[in-house]
Amino acid sequence: MGILNKKTNLILGQLAIISLLLSGLLGLAVFKFYKYFIFIIKSLLKGAQTVCGCQVPVSFTNHPYIITGLFILAIGLLTAILSFIIKSVRIYLKTTGFIKKYTARQSFTSAKLNHITQQISLGGKVIEIQTEEPMVFCYGFFNPRVCISSAVINSLSSPELKAVLLHEQHHLKVYEPIKLLLVKIISNALFFMPGIKNLSRQYAIFSELAADETATDNFKNKVPLARALNKILAQKENKLIQKGLAVSFFSQIIEERVNKLVDNNYVPRVKSDLIKILTGMLGVAIIFITVQTLRPSFFPAEQKTGNCALTEQNKLPANVWITNALTNKSAPTILCSRHTN
Repeated sequence: MGILNKKTNLILGQLAIISLLLSGLLGLAVFKFYKYFIFIIKSLLKGAQTVCGCQVPVSFTNHPYIITGLFILAIGLLTAILSFIIKSVRIYLKTTGFIKKYTARQSFTSAKLNHITQQISLGGKVIEIQTEEPMVFCYGFFNPRVCISSAVINSLSSPELKAVLLHEQHHLKVYEPIKLLLVKIISNALFFMPGIKNLSRQYAIFSELAADETATDNFKNKVPLARALNKILAQKENKLIQKGLAVSFFSQIIEERVNKLVDNNYVPRVKSDLIKILTGMLGVAIIFITVQTLRPSFFPAEQKTGNCALTEQNKLPANVWITNALTNKSAPTILCSRHTN
């Protein structure tokens, strides 16, 4: 395993740990406060007097802005969860749609391509598509394969084509498409966390450099790959690359790759955002701990059983109460009281 590949795995590990910690914290917050969120949402939709069940007795007069704040927090959590699901599904569907579009053009495997795939043990893992569009990419989440267009095959010499396939073979062996899917989901889901976008870009850079490292025998034989990259760029494959796909295109992250091919000692200048990420996580933790600590003062008595009644003078819908609270008018006290016979 090359140094660059180890660096790639390290970055992926950092992203995974951050996402697991934040997901755990989010799950704990939902578990701890879900009944209050349900109470608030039902109150807004139906009026507090119709949902009070002695589960969450609260005096809104003592805390005139608490219900509004908790409602905003509930909506924020719900939005984050829905955003995660929607973006994950969107990336998956967009990726599978792109793959179906191009792999449907599959043609016979040319003798030139077949000869090289047999040399590097890629037989049965590469498909050739009959198109004049320059296209090379690794796809497939659990059974990755390489797709290459006839335009690219015809334009490259055998050594150049071999270098390209060795590059893609690395992506195939390390299951790059499924890793890219996870990275893109994490990056989109945790958009609010400082440093996540930059860390995701670092992963993409080192992933491509690691594949180049394999294709050039640790940058000892760079000429075939450099020439191939130049020819494919001249055909403007990068104009066909679509962002947001869990697909490893050959001509991604150009500048850093060219610099490394020119100078073996080149090291990508990546800005470390570890402090920002840790600060963001600390901020989320502080918010959670603060709300958990102050919860008893918001909801002083959580009664589990008994009947519930509202005082007649306070039977107002929650939306009327919130309007009064936000306009600094006197907000009525809504009390859930347990009655015994």
